[in-house]
Amino acid sequence: MRRLPVEIKLSPEDLRAVKRFQYGAAMTYCILALFLVVMIAVRGEERSREMAVENLQADVASQRVTVAQPRLAAVGGLPQDTRVVFSPLCAAKDLSLVTAIEAHGEAQDVASERLVAAAFAMLEARAACRDGRVAEGLAIYEQVGLGSVRSAHVQ
Repeated sequence: MRRLPVEIKLSPEDLRAVKRFQYGAAMTYCILALFLVVMIAVRGEERSREMAVENLQADVASQRVTVAQPRLAAVGGLPQDTRVVFSPLCAAKDLSLVTAIEAHGEAQDVASERLVAAAFAMLEARAACRDGRVAEGLAIYEQVGLGSVRSAHVQ
């Protein structure tokens, strides 16, 4: 505690009262700070949830549509007639490429840079298929030539 320029003599009872006051003020400030932190966290969580819904709405609104997505509508705020494009040909090619990337990753018979390039090409093909450019998406899938996986059986 800072000393006053004037010497004031306090009784021990008065000193205890001053200490109790200081303790009470410190506890009040701690409680207020904790309350403020909780309020900021709650508001931030609400805002991030609102932003996620807005981003979903913007993503869905920018896509051409054919297959209904009722789960997205249940998230909150999305229109019930929200739809997303899927092509069975693209889905088949995507599944085979994902399987090949995983198999080559487990077998470790292809350089990791090549697997990363294949994964990025797959993402480009998915975007093309989703946007309704199925022929372009299928061409991208075809350009990724990983080949077959070498068997690693040792007897």
